[in-house]
Amino acid sequence: MDNFRLYDPVTQIDTKKRPSELSLLGNVTRYFFNYRLGVALNGSYNFITYNKTALIGYKDISNVIQDANVVAFKKFDGKYGTLEENINGGRISVAFPIFFKSKILYWKRAPYFSPAPYYNTRITKNLKPSHNVGVSFNFFGEKPFKDDKFSIPSSIGLGIDWTRTEGVWSKANVFLAGSITLK
Repeated sequence: MDNFRLYDPVTQIDTKKRPSELSLLGNVTRYFFNYRLGVALNGSYNFITYNKTALIGYKDISNVIQDANVVAFKKFDGKYGTLEENINGGRISVAFPIFFKSKILYWKRAPYFSPAPYYNTRITKNLKPSHNVGVSFNFFGEKPFKDDKFSIPSSIGLGIDWTRTEGVWSKANVFLAGSITLK
């Protein structure tokens, strides 16, 4: 359940909304060539969701600084748009993580490295599909799949991706990611 203020431009009313989501998630990963390459397929189906990607942030005009070129403010007050609830749809993604058995350039203090190109698409009823393509670069302090056994250590990564929505590609989105493995 989400919780936000919504300004609907049709009714011009600002109200508190709590739209719900109900989803089924699944994933499968298969490793090949003695754990050197993986194929990860992930999917989700939203039985109930809302048009969250169609809503944008808004700020009450009384709390902004404005000149001829920009509007400045500290934080958004809520979401702007017409809320559509009880829509359904899904998301499918595929990733291809590549694991190297040696450290970067064989340097003693260098981390282990694993690039992971990926693609996902989101299809939601009444909305055009959106697509996301990118690659994450993951760094491990320990060797992944030691002794050819399934073990992926904690990692930190840097990624870059682009999203295509309604026929328009976004600018590059750079992000920091990581995982923690508990033993």
